[in-house]
Amino acid sequence: MSAHDEPMDQEEEQMDELYQRLIKQQIERKINKLIQKGIAQAGLTETEEQEGEAGTSRPVVLKGSILPRFDPDQKMLTVTSWLQKIDQLGRLHSCTDYEKSCYMQNKLAGTARDWYNRQDDYDKTWTEWKTALTQAFPRHTDFATLLEELVDRRKRQDETMTHYYHGKLALAQQCRLDSEATISCIIRGLPSELQANAHTYQCTTPDELYAGFLAPLDNYESPSTSSAKTSLGERLVVPKSARWQIMLKYHDQIGHPGLSKCETLIKSKFWFAKMTRFIKKYVSACLDCAYNKGNFGKTEGQLHPIDKHDKPMDTVHKDHVGPFPKSASGSSYILTVIDGFTKYFVVFPCKTVNSRECVKYLRQTFGMFLGYPRRIISDRGTAFTSRSFCDFVNEKHIKHVVNAVSTPRANGQIERFHRTFLNALRPSIDSDTH
Repeated sequence: MSAHDEPMDQEEEQMDELYQRLIKQQIERKINKLIQKGIAQAGLTETEEQEGEAGTSRPVVLKGSILPRFDPDQKMLTVTSWLQKIDQLGRLHSCTDYEKSCYMQNKLAGTARDWYNRQDDYDKTWTEWKTALTQAFPRHTDFATLLEELVDRRKRQDETMTHYYHGKLALAQQCRLDSEATISCIIRGLPSELQANAHTYQCTTPDELYAGFLAPLDNYESPSTSSAKTSLGERLVVPKSARWQIMLKYHDQIGHPGLSKCETLIKSKFWFAKMTRFIKKYVSACLDCAYNKGNFGKTEGQLHPIDKHDKPMDTVHKDHVGPFPKSASGSSYILTVIDGFTKYFVVFPCKTVNSRECVKYLRQTFGMFLGYPRRIISDRGTAFTSRSFCDFVNEKHIKHVVNAVSTPRANGQIERFHRTFLNALRPSIDSDTH
């Protein structure tokens, strides 16, 4: 062996000794941990056996996962309800007032923790701590605010159905709603494509709704909606499954407007492929529109327009329309008033067509809100030709123009409004009840 190889052998022997020493220390450390763990478990078991022999039960320790944290900035938990939870859990687990005070101090967070750190005296009883906390954070939840928050709470795209359900249920319990109202509020916050099926699901309690309908949809994701930039500006892209809901909202539920109006409303906010064709097919296939709308009678001749000034409330047209089925308040007729320049209209429910109700509504509308017009155009109904109505127009210096008998087209402004009004009203009435 050369002299050069001897130092190499010595270095290898030193490295081997170092590795063996490190391995030995690591083994000893692990053995010591196992021994200490076994001693601790044996001591705990022995203590429990001694307490069992003495006939006493060891109280269950309230750990952090049982008691929620209290942060005054969180709206879901008030200080009163939080302290009641501590008292209730303390009774269940046989905790002393001292233990409850310790748990309370450990669970303060946010502003409450800052308040606790500013205290000078920590030697308080449990009752004194409760009084101090109640005085420091006397938050009272307004019912109207809670109810508004409950109605506005919607399921977010990034949350599970379970998280949404329990959040909504907590708000409903704070509002003290019954089961039926709670179910209605929970369904309202679901994605629009799920609401119809949720309403048809038969349940009497929120738990039944969750177990039978919401729980299987825990990881449900709504069809993604994005925005698209078009010539009309930025609009929402509607998924294929939601197009029928859009048509239902912007056609059936707002009085069945015509194709042009319906198309304008939808295109101002939404976009989807071939939407003009889809809207046209939907409107043309609407049975309520086909049955209740149409151009009836022979074609009328041209009319001479009534001369009107270019300012609001100069010329006003009015008439009665009805009778309709009696409402709950006893009204059977509608008094319609429209401004010839701005086309601003007002409708009033009337029990009769006499002049007393007519004058009362005109005084309310013109005298308190719009101001009296220069001219009123009406037919020769008794409500507009009676002495009391004539006295009213003379008192206000209003020029009253009446049409020829049996010539409703002479007051075409109000008659055209009647057609639009009835076309919107007729398809919206349930034929089974009227």
